[in-house]
Amino acid sequence: YYCTNITITGGEYYNNSNGIYVYQSTYTNITDGDYHDNFMGIYSTDHSLYTNVTNCLTRNNSQHGIWFQGNSYSTITDCTVSNNVYYGIYMCPGDLANAVSSNITAINNTIYGSGSKGFFICRSPNSFLQNNIIYNNGWNFDVYGETIEEYYHNIGPSNTINGKLIYYIVETDDFILEGTSNVGYLALISSTNAILRNLDLPGVGVMLTNTTYSTFVNIKFYNSGIGLQLTRGSSHNSITNCVFYNNT
Repeated sequence: YYCTNITITGGEYYNNSNGIYVYQSTYTNITDGDYHDNFMGIYSTDHSLYTNVTNCLTRNNSQHGIWFQGNSYSTITDCTVSNNVYYGIYMCPGDLANAVSSNITAINNTIYGSGSKGFFICRSPNSFLQNNIIYNNGWNFDVYGETIEEYYHNIGPSNTINGKLIYYIVETDDFILEGTSNVGYLALISSTNAILRNLDLPGVGVMLTNTTYSTFVNIKFYNSGIGLQLTRGSSHNSITNCVFYNNT
């Protein structure tokens, strides 16, 4: 609580409410720990800044593996997040006034076996994701915002879902994707005139946010959580000869 410049290295933390609980603290470094069989593995919340989690295991916790709530300018690097009951990695605003969540970096993490969502970015703008491996979660990857700005992230195709690439396209006109099955997730944010055609997308969520005048032709959307989702000002898009089934 209310700490600064704290370093926690190594150790095994289990059968607690939270393996590590960081509250309104800054520059907390958590490294080389094993956090398992807790309610929450690592929980950093409410105006905490610069929480850096590196080379940790968070596994078999009854809620989430790593939860950054109302936490900004923090990092999750080289961690394995596995077999947590709800979310693997979860970012969202905090409960206190103005406890926003933003500018979080996640690099070289492996997330699998989450009962609900593997990696969930909720109202946490300006996230940066690189080289994350996500697979075999109930719902592998999800992004949610209440404003268009909350969908703005830097998420490149070095991130994969079940071995397939994440395409998170922001403010790009004339984007074209066709004739491939190597898609793990696809989002078009504030883009125009995209063309997607001849795609087979089993288990792949496709989201359009504030995207217009785009074309979808001859695509199969199936066995997915959302299939195709149009939200936050998306309009004047064309869907032709597409098939949807077994989406929840």
